[in-house]
Amino acid sequence: MFLQLRNFLKQLKRFYHRHIAIPIKNLLPKSLYYRTILIISSTLLLVQIAAAVIFYDNYWRQIRGFLLRNLSNNIANIISQANETTSPQEVENVIERFRKYSTLNPQMLIINDPNNPMLQSNSRAFNLGKEIQAMLPNNPIYVKEYGADFSIIRLSVLVRDNIYITFYLEKDLFFIKSIAFFVIAAVMLYLLSLLIIVWFIRLQLRPINKLSKYAKQFGKGEKIPYIQPRGSIEIRETTIAFNEMTSQIQRFIEQRTMLLSSVSHDLKTSLTKMNLILDIHESPVNAELKEEVESMYQMISSYLSFARDDSVVYEKQYINIKEFFKSIIKNPNYGSMSINISFEQSHKIIEISPLLFRRAIDNILSNAIGFAKKIDITIKDLGNHNLKISIEDDGSGIPEEARELVFRPFYKVNEARTAKKGSVGLGLYIVKDIITKHGGNIELGDSQYGGLRVDITMPI
Repeated sequence: MFLQLRNFLKQLKRFYHRHIAIPIKNLLPKSLYYRTILIISSTLLLVQIAAAVIFYDNYWRQIRGFLLRNLSNNIANIISQANETTSPQEVENVIERFRKYSTLNPQMLIINDPNNPMLQSNSRAFNLGKEIQAMLPNNPIYVKEYGADFSIIRLSVLVRDNIYITFYLEKDLFFIKSIAFFVIAAVMLYLLSLLIIVWFIRLQLRPINKLSKYAKQFGKGEKIPYIQPRGSIEIRETTIAFNEMTSQIQRFIEQRTMLLSSVSHDLKTSLTKMNLILDIHESPVNAELKEEVESMYQMISSYLSFARDDSVVYEKQYINIKEFFKSIIKNPNYGSMSINISFEQSHKIIEISPLLFRRAIDNILSNAIGFAKKIDITIKDLGNHNLKISIEDDGSGIPEEARELVFRPFYKVNEARTAKKGSVGLGLYIVKDIITKHGGNIELGDSQYGGLRVDITMPI
């Protein structure tokens, strides 16, 4: 029995999560801004509805009952006095006395026809008729609402024989007409409160949005200004911590660049001296040493250039992607290489740093030119504000196990790839660094021509 109950509870829990919790979760907004507005506005609406119901039950109903009883007592009083009379004139006298101290304006009518319209009732004013009938069980009562908006109630009470006393009552006497005003006022108050809530939440979330924006820019390697702490204490403390963190990271980068520049400069000086000594004392051994020294010199120069560029902040610009790539393939260094470009995108404008991005594309094309005879460039729109740039060649490609390693600095796949002068293994490392700074991603794959395919995804 216990195991069956436990299994049933588990199935019930799974059903709740699958068919209730997850669908509701998918319908809820994802951002903190709209979630906060939804929570507060829903709570405010429930509070207003609860307050209205409680107010109506404990106030409006009591007032309505009090007014109805007061009116019924007044009518019952005059009918009781009229019941003690013996002639129509005496009934008229009772009505005249009643008019002096009451706002009601009763009229005496003598009706002989039982089918007279005055002797008709409807159910709309049934509560009033029931209240008076309970006080006057021996007097037939006819109650009817009429008028364009049923705002008038005609109440006829039989006194004796064919003598009736008729009252023309406005519903304002015992029905509260201000309910419509109350509903309108409650809705207007709710909307006004909602506007204040939206304004307040937007004001509180503005520092968070600003912090998020600068965090993305800093993650892309862009220089960001000092963020003035604003908002609540928690947001201020987060902003201060972010400012300290960015300041320390920037200081670390500057110190690293300065240190590497100094070391590289000293090494270049020593290598230059070694080159001079090897030039003076020529021999086969010295010739080999000279090649190694020259290779080290180029490696240090390349890394020094990269470190220097890494510390420089390049301004981003909005450029036409088609014109940008058309200008790249016109580079005379590519010679007669067959480079085909196809555009399959709807967005023509992209925000990039032209100098850095051109350097990344040039590095990819330069690597391909050394090992391929054909290069295809395809640019297409992926949707969701992403642009994909695919560069394919028919070269020897890169082994799958080395496709992640080639993005490391100074990594070389094999000697054949580094045989050409100046290749020190920083090309793809620089490319990935530049793409990452732009908020993009780079992946290597197999080309349809049997060589390497480079896929670059860029935000637009």
